[in-house]
Amino acid sequence: MRKDLGKKLIFTPLPVLIIGTYDKDGKANAMNAAWGIQSDYEEVTITLSEHKTTKNLRETGAFTVSFATKDTITISDYFGIASGNKEDKIAKSGVKIEKSKFVNAPIILDYPLTLECKVKSFEGEKLIGDVINISVDEKYSTAIEIALGGSIQNIVTKDENDAKILIDYLKNSRIHILDKNKHEYNVEYVFLNSKGRKLTARGVEYI
Repeated sequence: MRKDLGKKLIFTPLPVLIIGTYDKDGKANAMNAAWGIQSDYEEVTITLSEHKTTKNLRETGAFTVSFATKDTITISDYFGIASGNKEDKIAKSGVKIEKSKFVNAPIILDYPLTLECKVKSFEGEKLIGDVINISVDEKYSTAIEIALGGSIQNIVTKDENDAKILIDYLKNSRIHILDKNKHEYNVEYVFLNSKGRKLTARGVEYI
């Protein structure tokens, strides 16, 4: 037996997202966003109504996405209830920021994980961003790398010629190289970790 509940779409749990932007004068702002998902391998989609953040997005074409944690409940809540049009939320919250090296947007250092994104499209209330880089607090980096798993083992190239050029550089490596047409090129990749281990696809060898 099944029961119809009607038009009540539920995806749980949903993360609390903190969107960081600069305005045209380089002043940082942050807002709390409730509706956001990963919509492709390197893409996020977030639904936003009109805010100072949406104006900033149209001016700079870039943003960061941080994930609220237990330790950041208070500031995350503040970013959701205060208006950047009325007060300087960055200054009042006391968070520390630094400018992303990859996009024109601030990284809020109080959050351990941040996606650095460029605006791919922003129509109506739907923001789609390309993830250019993931910035993570070093003390969480091992856990994040494990969570990302095989996704950080791949290099996506513009076309087949670029893939072949990379292969020439990586003749002594084991890595998966994909072009945008999903052609896969396998080469041998040997690298050392901090303990001097040579890692291969067959397992761990010590040298």
